[in-house]
Amino acid sequence: MKQVQFAFAIFTLFSVQVFGKEICKFSYVPENTKLTWTAFKFTEKTGVNGSFKKIDTMKTKSSPDALGAVQSIEFSIDTNSVETGNPERDLKIAKYFFGNMTSGLIKGIFKNSKKDGSADIQLSWNGVTTSVPIHFKFTSDVDLELTGSLNVNQWKMEKGIANLNKECFDLHKGKDGQSKLWPDVDFKIISKLK
Repeated sequence: MKQVQFAFAIFTLFSVQVFGKEICKFSYVPENTKLTWTAFKFTEKTGVNGSFKKIDTMKTKSSPDALGAVQSIEFSIDTNSVETGNPERDLKIAKYFFGNMTSGLIKGIFKNSKKDGSADIQLSWNGVTTSVPIHFKFTSDVDLELTGSLNVNQWKMEKGIANLNKECFDLHKGKDGQSKLWPDVDFKIISKLK
């Protein structure tokens, strides 16, 4: 009887080690994902960090490989949920910058990922759709880090930049006394897959 139990235990262990990869699936978990961005003010380009409180994801799927679990994910960002840690600033960004958009949403699709860590995010907002090159890496089997940069003027946001800078004119004055708000934004997404 002990030999039968031992043989069964060995078979079970062997099955888990050999066949485990075939039944293992990776899944995207929205609550394990954080998007942060850095915009820039002053001539010397000082960063202002922020995020969004409301991001919805669609077309998620499980996959036998981690990259497949995030490939083709679609998302929608509610720009009224902007968050910088300063409620007064958040209201001004929502009203004077994002308030110039044709709608309050930024929509995107993660696509064209390659094994070298390059991919694209296709972003649609303010009536314009264009792709932004990004870089991604897995820092573990399930930990994903993605980075990129964009210029908001690609989405016709010059008026938003001008209006926000006018509203915050003195707050955007750097050491040289010039008021400046840059159209450049860096962003980072960190996610842990299941």
